[in-house]
Amino acid sequence: MNRVPIMRVCAYILLVFVFDLTVARPVGASEVDRTNWLIAPYVWAVDTRVDLAADDAPIGGGDISFADLMDTRDASLQVFFEDYFASSNWSAFIDVTYLKASDSRQTTATGSAIRIDSDSTQWFVDLGFAYWPRGEAGGLNFFGGVRYTSLDDRYDFADVNPDQALGMLVNDRDFFDALIGVRYRLNIAPHWALVTRADYAFGDSDGIPLLQAVLRYAFGKDRRHGLSFGYRYKESEFETDSLQEDYEFGGPLVGVDFRF
Repeated sequence: MNRVPIMRVCAYILLVFVFDLTVARPVGASEVDRTNWLIAPYVWAVDTRVDLAADDAPIGGGDISFADLMDTRDASLQVFFEDYFASSNWSAFIDVTYLKASDSRQTTATGSAIRIDSDSTQWFVDLGFAYWPRGEAGGLNFFGGVRYTSLDDRYDFADVNPDQALGMLVNDRDFFDALIGVRYRLNIAPHWALVTRADYAFGDSDGIPLLQAVLRYAFGKDRRHGLSFGYRYKESEFETDSLQEDYEFGGPLVGVDFRF
């Protein structure tokens, strides 16, 4: 990942706090008006389908299960953070997924055994501002912002016998998209709520829709915290030079949120 995308992401995150200090927290605001913060680490047990094409001609792809991903995963982080501006009907959020995976596989080409060592780093970041027409308690909000996707892959090729390096392929891609969407929470019992989300991103990519529905069980003092489980589905289409990449992600989601 180059420095320009990193600087852009940092700039967008900085805007959240500038908005918090200048708009959501007017001078002289009391402790009663302070912002409520929510942080929610989660696990998205995603199965992935990948389709690749060059100049519109299919060149490969396939299905990658969550179990396969866990076998090759080196590190991962998934967390959702939201800042509710108590003195207004606005909030700001950031949703981050980081995944680093590596693998080593052997194949046969032209009668020789070839080892392929792969190293992949992926970032998925959603950053947005949400408007709550009836306040946060109303459950309905509309949001807009930026969706950032980074796909960095490195492949090292070597002849197995004799052990000799053959070459290296590096493919780094960064995409910035405008993001629009809606969320709605339906309270169905004192401790239970259905929380839904639908959004669409467009710009550098060829379109990224996301759908999500989870059941949230509230617990703790004043039922401020929650345990959520449900399902998330996402599609991504990218085109760089003559390479077309289609990704399909879907799987159960489990998380816990803390509000303070």
